[in-house]
Amino acid sequence: MMLQSAKCPNCGADIQVNPNDKTAVCSFCRSNIIIKEAINLHNGAVETVTGEAEKERVLKMADDCLKKGLLDKAARKYFEITEKYPNDYRGWWGIIQCSPISDDVKVSFVESFDGTVHMIDSCHGNLILDRMDEEFEAAIALAPEDIKEKIVEIQKHRNAQLDKSLVLNQIEIEKTKIQDVEEIITTQNNNIKKLEEEIEKERVAINSSNKTIVIELLIVFAIGLFIVPHFHIIFQVLAYLFMAIVLLCLICGELSYIKNREKNIEQLNKQREYHKIKVNNCEATISSHISTIDNYTNKLSELQAELEKLRS
Repeated sequence: MMLQSAKCPNCGADIQVNPNDKTAVCSFCRSNIIIKEAINLHNGAVETVTGEAEKERVLKMADDCLKKGLLDKAARKYFEITEKYPNDYRGWWGIIQCSPISDDVKVSFVESFDGTVHMIDSCHGNLILDRMDEEFEAAIALAPEDIKEKIVEIQKHRNAQLDKSLVLNQIEIEKTKIQDVEEIITTQNNNIKKLEEEIEKERVAINSSNKTIVIELLIVFAIGLFIVPHFHIIFQVLAYLFMAIVLLCLICGELSYIKNREKNIEQLNKQREYHKIKVNNCEATISSHISTIDNYTNKLSELQAELEKLRS
């Protein structure tokens, strides 16, 4: 059986058909097609239908794709209508129906290769979201009165749902910021703890030096009181002089050591105060983020009430 190339009139897909059959089912959109029409369409020999007939044909193809959930293909057909027949509301209304926003939409932002930032629904296949103000404006302006009210209500519901998702997204962003700041606070508190440990070590070292000075004084006093008196008077003088010089050197060394330790403590205290200031600033930042979350939460309640009203 020889198959022949053809093009589906509904979705535009290239398919293979049996030219001896009268009808077939498109393997892509599953719609029934007329073999002769599909072959002629592929060969470019299909008769051109003009005016209202052409518009209605394209609209029917778009509506069929929309009913089958083929949103991309339906959108292309509706866009074709808006290009050729911009005064027909059905093209604009069809494009709107091809970009639904679900109740559980989750907004994310991505940057494309050309630097354009897109708003997408990350819960449903990263569908690009848009308020579609131009499409709604055209559809509302051109639609009959009985349809216009429905489109207006859908626009309100769509925008409220999108705003709600955007607010939820902002709340999550604020929570993430709070987590980041809390990590900074934890780091700063750890730094403060380490500095306090260093300060304590320096204070212990100072206390140890003070004890050393006392011990040195006691040792020199004991030598001068119990040992030196047994020397000859000249040696006593020399011994006391030597002991005084040695004691003076030891005490000066300890006092210099203590002074350096006190300078270290002063520097460590300054660093500790710096980290405490950063902690206070971070806590103020967290308070600001919490206040922002409260504002978004109030806005979310208003949007939820608006959605409930629209649903009723």
